[in-house]
Amino acid sequence: MSSALRPRVDRALAQATRHVLAAQRDDGSWLAVPAPRVTETALCTLALGHSPLGADGRAAARGRAWLAVSGTPQDHHPVAHAMETALLSLALGTSAPVDVSHPSFSDRALSARARLLQAVALHTGRVTIGGPGPDALRGNLSAAVSAPGRLKRWTRVELWAAQTLVEASFGNHTGALRTARLIADQQAPEGDFFGNPVTTALAALALQAAAPGTAAARRCRAYLRKRQLPDGTWRFSTSDVWDTALTVRTFRGDAAFDRHGLPAAVAFLVAAQNADGGWPYRSGVESDNDTTAAVLVALAGTGSTNCATAVRAGLRHLAGQQTADGLWRTWQSAEDPPVDDVIAHVVVGLDSHPGRHEVPLTAARGWLNDRFRDQGRWHGGWYRGLPYATAEVLPALGAAVRAGGHPAARALAGARHPDGGWPAEAGGPSTPATTGLALTALDRGGVLDAAHWAAGLDYLLANQRADGTWPGVPLMYGPRPLLTHYPTHTHAFAAGGLFAGRRRLQAFGSPACACPWGGAEMRSAAAAARTATGAPMARGRVPLAGHSLRFRRDALRFVRELRRHGPLTKIYIGPRPVHVVTDPELVREVVAVQARAFEKGAMFSTLRAPLGDGLITSAGDRHLRHRRLMQPAFHHERIARYARVMAERSRASAAAWEPGTTRDLVPEIHRLTLDILLRTLYAGAPDDLELRAAVQDWLAVKYHSMRLALSPVHAWAERVPLLPAWRPPHTGPLERLAAVQRRIIAAYRADGRDRGDLLSMILLAEGADGALTGTEVVDELITLFLAGTGTVSAALAWSLHEIARRPGVQRRIHEEVDSLPAGRPSGIGDLPALAYTRRVLAEVLRLYPPSWLLMRRTVRPVTLGGLRLPQGAEVFFSPYALHRDPHLYEDPDGFDPERWPHDAAAKAPRHTYLPFGAGSRLCIGEEFAWAELTLALAAFTAHRRLTPAGADPVRPLVGTVLRPDRLLLTAHRRPA
Repeated sequence: MSSALRPRVDRALAQATRHVLAAQRDDGSWLAVPAPRVTETALCTLALGHSPLGADGRAAARGRAWLAVSGTPQDHHPVAHAMETALLSLALGTSAPVDVSHPSFSDRALSARARLLQAVALHTGRVTIGGPGPDALRGNLSAAVSAPGRLKRWTRVELWAAQTLVEASFGNHTGALRTARLIADQQAPEGDFFGNPVTTALAALALQAAAPGTAAARRCRAYLRKRQLPDGTWRFSTSDVWDTALTVRTFRGDAAFDRHGLPAAVAFLVAAQNADGGWPYRSGVESDNDTTAAVLVALAGTGSTNCATAVRAGLRHLAGQQTADGLWRTWQSAEDPPVDDVIAHVVVGLDSHPGRHEVPLTAARGWLNDRFRDQGRWHGGWYRGLPYATAEVLPALGAAVRAGGHPAARALAGARHPDGGWPAEAGGPSTPATTGLALTALDRGGVLDAAHWAAGLDYLLANQRADGTWPGVPLMYGPRPLLTHYPTHTHAFAAGGLFAGRRRLQAFGSPACACPWGGAEMRSAAAAARTATGAPMARGRVPLAGHSLRFRRDALRFVRELRRHGPLTKIYIGPRPVHVVTDPELVREVVAVQARAFEKGAMFSTLRAPLGDGLITSAGDRHLRHRRLMQPAFHHERIARYARVMAERSRASAAAWEPGTTRDLVPEIHRLTLDILLRTLYAGAPDDLELRAAVQDWLAVKYHSMRLALSPVHAWAERVPLLPAWRPPHTGPLERLAAVQRRIIAAYRADGRDRGDLLSMILLAEGADGALTGTEVVDELITLFLAGTGTVSAALAWSLHEIARRPGVQRRIHEEVDSLPAGRPSGIGDLPALAYTRRVLAEVLRLYPPSWLLMRRTVRPVTLGGLRLPQGAEVFFSPYALHRDPHLYEDPDGFDPERWPHDAAAKAPRHTYLPFGAGSRLCIGEEFAWAELTLALAAFTAHRRLTPAGADPVRPLVGTVLRPDRLLLTAHRRPA
């Protein structure tokens, strides 16, 4: 093969992997809405068209409009064509008879389709050609319902639906109602049946016929209305578990995918396992052996404890599903025969975990070899076409490939079209999915003819779209013999052919890899494009505003989604470009390795107006000098003094909360943290009314700073001096607070003694270049107000929110608090005994870091992640997004205090856990904050059991800190 193919294949795979990483969902899965077809839209239209409700009628009219223009019955199989022709006629209300006369309907697996069509036809008064008459149909359905043997849950509901329609047509309303009640018992709270629109539509028809006024019928129709897409269609079920396993099987081994996609995908697959040890094709339905085997292949070699536990359960499940003849069905169903691809997947899934099971596989391999000998090929039970069946069965044979390749692979090679592609079946068109599968089969089957490889790879390269995807056609059966097109499947199959091509190119002696995924610094799916075009830009940029509207709509979701674009992504705040870092290694570069190349960024420039130039906003030598002079105020010995104040004020606040009453704790906690700060900062003036009033005025202004930093108007105002009116009036509150501070500072200096508070230590501190000036002290005191009120109060509020929802967690905190010595105030010495409370706080700070978004600006040109940033470039990183990154934390959205070590609750790697910053910007008051949070949480739970109040969920508010919008809790007295 030509050496020029290798870089083209590498570029195409780079594009394909970029796309697959961008398409990964927050839970680590992949899921695509299938393409529309007649079946779902016709059945749902028919179901809603029989309802008297106006909204149902309008939805049915939209469905009919799509069917009239775009409804084309599938024609790859006579039963599929007959089914969709009949359903199209029934939905559009034409007079054509329902024809079930084709001999293929007598097939055991397809006879149920004829029964359903006949039942719907009888219900709607339509003439039927072929099949049994109405009386025989009624008897057949009755026998099928009462027959022994397990059926899939949705198959049973569809069977009940057909019986209900037939009994109602015979006037047996009592029998129809009885069966309708069985259907209603299987309904999900949302109104659907297993997320399957075919089953749900048939259930809706049956419920409307037998029990039209019931809640089940209403919920069913409401669900169908909700699931209709804007084009008027309904779509077949999604398959998140199968899609994720397929994607992992295809892309695993690619460096970028393994780094950025695989950990979250593995976590999703482990979480999706059913209680029986198997996996469903989609979350929430029963296990099937095909998906279980595919997931076991995907999980092979991952190594985590949770994964190993899931694998053991999966292997036990497959062992228990083996039939007496050594084979497996797809479903745990009496009606399901063994099929080639499922048997092969189970064999490969078990082979992927050698030494961990004792399941005999000889009979299954012999059965597959016999199928090829008897038929001259294999047939896929769940995908159409020779390429799929060949590619999936060959790895299960467990024998060395003979010289010249396996006969099945050689036969497939001969089916290649002149355009270089392969069809699903002879006589059909070439498609990217079947071509990718064919190349995979040639690779697995040992066919090395370079002409086949070059032609097939050229076809895939020529048909790849600009976004890295390929066009597709329906290939997956569901329900058989109907076909469905899932874009995720097309992408995996086509990309799999390119990966096979890369392996063949290496074997053919192509030049060494020029792959853009190589190199230690190429860490993401966007790495290939960085050096040429810069960091990839996030979606959703609009003129003038940039990405600011994404921040305004849902900032937390937006910062989490950015990791899909790679470790370094470009966004725009108005006209201002910003590079967002999502990789902890690059965060370490920013905050530690190259920290001197960065200063505080856009938000902190904005904060200088309400904060002055204290530790949070200062930079360079000034920041280092101030930090050295401030540090003694936060030594452990001083914090021991402050802890007594923290415990005392927290107990007083908690004691004022009468049992049986409900409060919004957000303002309560804010008052508490402000009170603690004032008493630890100014022991000589904690009740100064002028000071408290000035602080409140200033706090009302400073919360706007983050919103301003993310405002496109502010960004434009920085570039267009004619827009000064957009800058808010921060100076008044700051000047008033500064004046009060200067008065108090003057009194302290005149007194000259150490009052045991923060201000005394700040004033007494002196370095080689002298003490802090009066203005510098004022700036640092104002900085402490921000850190000591907003961040701590937000963290404490979130902590109470979480424990109030979790009685078990609250009970363990109670046990710790009860173990403290009675009869004396709590203090710093009690913190070691509150180890579980500390772990709870560590988990809360992971889920809700108060400083959810941090900003830096380069002070000189710097290289970050392979990209050269100029001086003055803005860089953001989000502790919130890092803390919920599934690559870094298992079950990242779950609340699990046990994830933290028992002896060091908050010591995760510094650049994956940033509730208090990192590097030289690590919060100077971290120990102060831990002590205050631990003692306050213990005080609030010492004599009270807390429960949530109100039905509305607590919403996070993003500003300078991440805080809850409100926190309605009810206090209950704990038994003595």
